[in-house]
Amino acid sequence: AKAFNKQEERSGALFERPFQRKIVDNEAYYRQLVIYIHQNPVHHKLIDSADDYPWTSFPCFLNMEPTRVAKERVLSWFDSINSFKKLHKRELADQSLMRYLMDI
Repeated sequence: AKAFNKQEERSGALFERPFQRKIVDNEAYYRQLVIYIHQNPVHHKLIDSADDYPWTSFPCFLNMEPTRVAKERVLSWFDSINSFKKLHKRELADQSLMRYLMDI
């Protein structure tokens, strides 16, 4: 990377694009992000349902086995496991989520 940057008279990362961070400062935003993460593979048509994708924390919330996921804390933001499941069935096109994500 250093050699290429020197040759091209540039600086910065070659393989990573810059990204922005946003502080998650309220529970509503965090709740929307949890849904976004779990629904992202569904949105991109990798799977039909969030519970079919084992590489997110979603399956951890559906079983009672011990994990490193803070299940009780996260579920408290959804009021119940039923509410958690119901909100995950909604479409990702929900404008409230897009408002949070685009407000960077």
